[in-house]
Amino acid sequence: MKKYLLVLLALILVNQFGFGQESRLNRIEFDIEGGPNLSFMYGNSYTVDNVKSGIGFQGGFSFQYNFSRLLAIRTNISFERRVIKNKDEVTFTDEFGNVIGTGTFYNHYNYLVLPILLRTSFGNHLRFFANAGPYIGLLLKGKFFSEITSTGEQTSGTLEDAKKIDLGLSTGIGLSLPLSEHIAIAFEARNNLGLLPINNKEDGDGGAKFNTTEILLSITYGLKK
Repeated sequence: MKKYLLVLLALILVNQFGFGQESRLNRIEFDIEGGPNLSFMYGNSYTVDNVKSGIGFQGGFSFQYNFSRLLAIRTNISFERRVIKNKDEVTFTDEFGNVIGTGTFYNHYNYLVLPILLRTSFGNHLRFFANAGPYIGLLLKGKFFSEITSTGEQTSGTLEDAKKIDLGLSTGIGLSLPLSEHIAIAFEARNNLGLLPINNKEDGDGGAKFNTTEILLSITYGLKK
């Protein structure tokens, strides 16, 4: 606990005395960002009750235009892998219905995601921010993987019924710390709430939607007006 208090105190001191004055505004900012995510499912579907979240990741590039120190518009294009797993072991059968073993399965959904975010920021040197806006996701590939525990046999295939488009609402909070006049690092916790079912079939998977929580670390390069 003492270590965390010392870190917090150091950040406050940097915020108050860093650079000796309020940092100048970078009108345009470019970022490289990425990190892990957890994908959950919600909605009216039996799938929601039978799966759990898996650890995925995302990474990409961002662009931000600062209207002022308070208000900015931000967008990014990123590759995002969402992973779900079954909660319990699944029974596998052959083509004749004979049980051949039990095992696990998990699905990978690979998206290209583009949000349009309105960001507000506060603070002098250490900057706290919040952003929100819509996003669109384009499914690049959906794959399933399964493994029979007793034999170690593995199979994989394409998720044929996965929808190609995902629409939703993106929200996030975080902080940014300048390292120099043009370079900063930032940490953000973001949530992408999907509003469309992930699959085309309405019986079963048709009602399940994604809710993905992301932890993002980014490096920013800013340009003056």
